[in-house]
Amino acid sequence: MRNIISDTAFVRRRAQLEAPVNLGEGVIIGNWVKIGRYSYLRDNSAVGGGSEIGRFCSIARGCEIGASEHPTSFLSTHPFQYSNRHFRRTTGYRQFERVTFEEPQGAKIGHDVWIGAKAIILRGVTVGHGAIVAAGAVVTKDVAPYTIVAGVPAKPVRKRFPDDIIARLLAVKWWERDLAELDGLPFDDITLCLDILEQPKQSNV
Repeated sequence: MRNIISDTAFVRRRAQLEAPVNLGEGVIIGNWVKIGRYSYLRDNSAVGGGSEIGRFCSIARGCEIGASEHPTSFLSTHPFQYSNRHFRRTTGYRQFERVTFEEPQGAKIGHDVWIGAKAIILRGVTVGHGAIVAAGAVVTKDVAPYTIVAGVPAKPVRKRFPDDIIARLLAVKWWERDLAELDGLPFDDITLCLDILEQPKQSNV
């Protein structure tokens, strides 16, 4: 299987894409980013270094996931204090004496997550499996699995399913199965779908 990557997308060499992944126009993927199979990012979305995106994720246009952060308690918020990256060819700036700034770890997006257009998810945040982030939301705290969040800052709106259904979904981990195993499932009947997925696999022996 091959990835589907737009000619204008930019993927850093140390990123890991579990094919197939679909990246739209102007998408930027940082170093050490991991993206699971069948996930797609629409135009002009960006994923900051060290972030993770699970399988079967739907990420709309203009989203920012795990973007770099700046210090708020230093002399300045500018990165000249800890990095020469922006002006590395400028004499004086390159050899500047610097201090260490430890950024939070990248954002972690679970499997089967839908992120609406222009949503922002900060570094250090975990979005649980099956969650939905509304368009324009700014996610500053962890999101529980199968929970819909919206607003600035994002807050829970409701759960997608009752707790017993959520527990079954998390236990069956359908996203770990081959696509062929999901073919023909009654996708629009969640209870029947889970009943089938929970059946023991048939042995060929």
